[in-house]
Amino acid sequence: MKLPSLKLVFSFLFLCFYTFVSAQYSIPDKPAVLYPVFDEANLLSEQEKNDLNKKLIAFSDSTSTEIEVIIIKSTNGEDVNFLATMFGEKWGIGQKDVDNGVVFLIATEDHTMSIQQGRAVEQYLTASVAGQILDYIVTPHFKQGEW
Repeated sequence: MKLPSLKLVFSFLFLCFYTFVSAQYSIPDKPAVLYPVFDEANLLSEQEKNDLNKKLIAFSDSTSTEIEVIIIKSTNGEDVNFLATMFGEKWGIGQKDVDNGVVFLIATEDHTMSIQQGRAVEQYLTASVAGQILDYIVTPHFKQGEW
């Protein structure tokens, strides 16, 4: 039995590594001006974005809790919960010393979403409550095309 050449083995390993690395979602740099709604997938109309931005800015002003709604097309195979957390960390959602940010990530083509919250928000928005919001409020509206 003839063993494969070393060159062939390395080529195969490189191809596997390249496929794995290139398939991951790359979080973009934080925009110079970050509004509460970041719609990379262009799911919302300008009016819907403006209305939601106004509501989330007012909420932040009255509570100091920052909510960032991030809409992307696909996670490219990345875990949606991990991506939401990474967006929050890379973009600095919430006050740094307070950790009071919330990231609501929607991946339209994957039909998946996540709500991740900072430690200061967990007492009000637990993982269980976030799951219930997604399951019983958000998902039924999304299924009806109400974004």
